[in-house]
Amino acid sequence: MVRTALVALSRHGLPVLTGNSRALSFYIDAAIEANAGRLPLERVAGRFGWLPGGGFLLGGEYLGSEDNRTSLAPDAGLEQLANAYRSRGTWAGWLEEVVRPARRSPMFWLAVYNAVASVLIEPFDLGDNWAIDRSGETSKGKSTVGRAAFSVWGNPSMRPSWKTTRVGVEAVASMLRNLPLSLDDSKKARSSQDVAAVVYMHSGGLGSFRGKPGDDSKGVGLRVTERWRSSLDSDGEQALTSFTADAGARARVLCMRGDPLPDGDTATEVGLGCVAHYGHLGRRVIEFLNRPGSFEAVQVQWDNLSTRWAGELRSAGAVPRRLSRIVAALHLSQWIAQEVGLPEPECDPLAYARSCAAAGGADADQP
Repeated sequence: MVRTALVALSRHGLPVLTGNSRALSFYIDAAIEANAGRLPLERVAGRFGWLPGGGFLLGGEYLGSEDNRTSLAPDAGLEQLANAYRSRGTWAGWLEEVVRPARRSPMFWLAVYNAVASVLIEPFDLGDNWAIDRSGETSKGKSTVGRAAFSVWGNPSMRPSWKTTRVGVEAVASMLRNLPLSLDDSKKARSSQDVAAVVYMHSGGLGSFRGKPGDDSKGVGLRVTERWRSSLDSDGEQALTSFTADAGARARVLCMRGDPLPDGDTATEVGLGCVAHYGHLGRRVIEFLNRPGSFEAVQVQWDNLSTRWAGELRSAGAVPRRLSRIVAALHLSQWIAQEVGLPEPECDPLAYARSCAAAGGADADQP
């Protein structure tokens, strides 16, 4: 359409000169018109997650009806991120080498349920995004549980850390869209202000407004603002809420304190298992949600569970009452995960989540 832009493509080998660029522009236009009925069309997306019209893009893999088949847009950054969301090993191997050793750990189960809950937030309108956080002494299995939760969807070896910027987190969260954002070791963050800012930014699901040079007569324009609907999984020696005095952060984060796994041997076994087997539970969940009638059944479950947990935590205070939504979402995820083959835990993770939510309001009045 713009012959000067065609000339610029000569550096990549396009046989175009200043003298023939005008004729070439007309030729391309005529060729497009003549071949309008023959040119193949393909749907592409520049991010993962749920797609308009149905279907889910998990890395470079499309899960859904053939009528809405969509491919990942050819972009180097997207392709690099997509490499983390592949599957390896077997479902049976993941159950045996990851789930079985950690079957008595409430933190493990809640981390797995949180990874599942992330893809439920947008289609079932579960409210604002949230975070779950594990804090305590080093070398007690916090990061291992985080990697196990990452293995629900992909390769835990590619789990990112808190050693990043707010802009970097915004970029990754927007490309993941519905997949959980997972950040390891909050002490690696540049400052406590960065941690607090990320928690607030992620919970809102909206990136920063940024200007750009305007077109035509406009002096300045506005870039497209990035959006996402997902959960956050974090761990560190300090609780996420300790990085800020704002009471609002405490209503966005379900904090779990203590040792996630019983001993170092269990942590080693789980860590090795989730590197050998990953990417299976998440695919089973998407396949379940794509079945006819599943959406209606999940919506009924959510309505019942959200009402139940709001009632159970109503008397605990304002912050626990708001955290009840997270507990309800984790309960919903447990039901779905068990529907697709995840065994029942040998502990009561939901009772533990309730106690964490009730404790969430203890230091809420920091100001």
